[in-house]
Amino acid sequence: MPRQKGTPKTGGRKVGTPNRVTRDIRELAQVYGESALGTLVGVMGDASSPPETRIRAAGMLLDRAYVKPTESIQANITQEPPELTGEALTEEIKRRGLPTPFLEE
Repeated sequence: MPRQKGTPKTGGRKVGTPNRVTRDIRELAQVYGESALGTLVGVMGDASSPPETRIRAAGMLLDRAYVKPTESIQANITQEPPELTGEALTEEIKRRGLPTPFLEE
């Protein structure tokens, strides 16, 4: 039975408590961390590896050695959004399946 709206959530993990499965998997993977880093170093230094592979290995090492820079996305929007008001706006909201708590049914 779902809880009623406005009722506070109860049960589950306390805020800040990590997921046990995630922690267990992380601990298992960390056993191979040194070997994995050694593999990346080996690929990066292997002159017979394709340059793209060597560059990718170097980038992965840098990502782990230093803070990975955040990505920024630039968009050039050339089309104006349509002007929707009144009933047309209401229909578009319903068509997209968006929540409509402010609309009268």
